[in-house]
Amino acid sequence: MRFLKAYTINILLLCIVVLSGCSTEKVLFPVMNDQGVFGYVDQKGNIVLPCEYEQARRFDNGYAVVRQDEKEGIINVNGKAVIPIEYDFISIYDSIRGWYVVEKEEKEGVISVNGDVIVPLIYDEVLFFNDNNACVKEDNKVFWYDIEDKNQHILCKDKSIRNLTWTNEPLFAYTQGEPKKVEGIDRAFPKQLCWTDKWGVIDENNNEVVPEKYDYIEGYAEGRTFAYLTEDNISASHAYLLDEKGKVIRAYEETEAIYQFEDERAILIDYRNGFGVIDRDGNWVIEPSFRYSTMKKQGDFICAMGNDGCTFYDLNGKKLIESQMDRAEYQNGYIVFYDEVEGSGLMDLSGKIVTRFPEGYMWTN
Repeated sequence: MRFLKAYTINILLLCIVVLSGCSTEKVLFPVMNDQGVFGYVDQKGNIVLPCEYEQARRFDNGYAVVRQDEKEGIINVNGKAVIPIEYDFISIYDSIRGWYVVEKEEKEGVISVNGDVIVPLIYDEVLFFNDNNACVKEDNKVFWYDIEDKNQHILCKDKSIRNLTWTNEPLFAYTQGEPKKVEGIDRAFPKQLCWTDKWGVIDENNNEVVPEKYDYIEGYAEGRTFAYLTEDNISASHAYLLDEKGKVIRAYEETEAIYQFEDERAILIDYRNGFGVIDRDGNWVIEPSFRYSTMKKQGDFICAMGNDGCTFYDLNGKKLIESQMDRAEYQNGYIVFYDEVEGSGLMDLSGKIVTRFPEGYMWTN
């Protein structure tokens, strides 16, 4: 039998455990039974919400998206539907305020868990947002919608915009071109695609911030974005880290951003060396390595997963926990895991198993 290998790397982690501990509040984790139906267990491994959903996502600030009869809605930790299970698709808009993008009959809008309409369900697409505005699309026109005043104005009056990228700041990466397949290029960004025209960046008043010269540009996050240029003789794009004025902070060869900046950290994949983490100045906090098959930021941790199991780092790149679990993720003060041998359950922040989920119930993420 293969035993869990978990190590406390330094005294700092012990301090974290003592000071923060595991939450005593009601926290739930999605599980799937052996019939492929979803429900939720609590931190003690008790089945709290029975398996009756076609799909169940993780709880975020007390709410979770569930799917029943091919429709989606939002439930609270008591299983009550605070947003009716009647929408075709739901995604998180702002979990702190309880706002969600909902789709119904090919129209999108934003509603709250209190039943308030934040953005009316009349648009072809809700593209992205910041604190008080949403970027929406209707009849191939892109509008900047003011959530407080409930009015809108058109973006890029002089440009026929085909696509804009998600952003949480009033800077918009756009192209006037169409997507196209590119033969012989494995990793042109976005995945397997290039565009018939170049990308640039404008602000909310249609002023040019970055000229149309890149093959693709991500949406801005924390005053940073990534722009890409692809050469004919390579199989991946070069990435350029840009500030909010469009200045290049650092360039990376054959590299792609996997997760944009959050808490001043972004996760990249260098196709020559592997996954790694950078800070806002573009410096490597965790050097890229092919030891990992993927990386994710989870709360105050970076979780790196590979064939040897999962490794957790703090945001400064200090290694905290190593385990041989097949999958693991930080949630609500615990590390929830699945392993073919060990099953599913919870570990504390020292890597010790504190809860095992009932047999036949598998944690899903």
